[in-house]
Order: sequence, then C-alpha cells, then structure tokens
Amino acid sequence: DDGLVVRTGVAKRTKELETFIRVARRCPEHRFVLIPARNIGESDYLDWLIELNRSLDSPAEILPNLPHRETRDLVQQAAICLHTNALADPFGMSVSIAEAMATGCYVIGRRCDAAESYIGDAGRVYTTEDEAVELIRATSHWDEKNWLRARVASVDRSFRNFEGPKVLN
Repeated sequence: DDGLVVRTGVAKRTKELETFIRVARRCPEHRFVLIPARNIGESDYLDWLIELNRSLDSPAEILPNLPHRETRDLVQQAAICLHTNALADPFGMSVSIAEAMATGCYVIGRRCDAAESYIGDAGRVYTTEDEAVELIRATSHWDEKNWLRARVASVDRSFRNFEGPKVLN
C-alpha cells in the first residue's frame, strides 16, 4: 500500500513518537499507523500520545501492544517506515528499521551519522518535521518503477547487513 506509513517501537520519550503524529496530521493523503509497545517505566507517555493524537483529530491510528503477527502483517503492507528519534540516546541497532527494510519499506529516518549509515540507500533522512513531510509527500508522485527500486534497495540492504547470523556474530 503506497499510502501506508508505519512506525513500530517501544513508547519511550526518546523515540519522539509525537513527531509521527504531527507529520501524519500534515499528510492526510497517507494512512499513518503507529504501533507502540507500552513501556512500563513510562506508561504515561503512551497515554499522552493517545491524547495528543485525539486532540489533533486523530491523524494516526494508534494500535498499542498489537500482537506480533498483526504487526508483521501491517508492516508488510506498508510502503514507508517513518522512524522518529529524539537523538537523546545513542543510536543503536534499530530492529524496527531492519524489519521494515526486510519487508521492502522505504525508510525515512531522523538525521544523525548512525541513522545515515544504518539506512543507507534504503531511504532518506530528515532533520526537521518539514523535511519529513516533504519526503513523504514526494513519494505520492512515484510510479511503480520508483517503488520497485525503493523496495529492492530496502530488502537488499536488510539482508546484506542485518540478517540474524551476521548481526549475532
């Protein structure tokens, strides 16, 4: 689904998931689905995100603690993964990005050296919300050839760099 944008991850303030919701509000031609796992240490953050979404007329679907199989199915349907990050913690291995790339998602991630290296040719990076909005809107003009190129780049990068045995060695 070329109009489906997803974000999975634990609901922590350092993930800056509110950016996902604000970008969703500015891209009404896309469907945004946020799949956060409740973080026991910051359970109030997920409640705050749900209320923020409601106050902005619910531009994103928020599906907390969605079972793994249903999460997988949604990510497999999605064309875009919008990765958000407050840049407060060191950028480690992002499982949500690796999984999104493995399904062929075009990844749009928050600009930092580690994210640029991690995402590579599987997507683009943004510094501001305005840039994230523009990167998402730009895909509206893509033809099937552009989408195929993006999907192949993501899958190739994921399996070339983040396959289980390679990461675990």
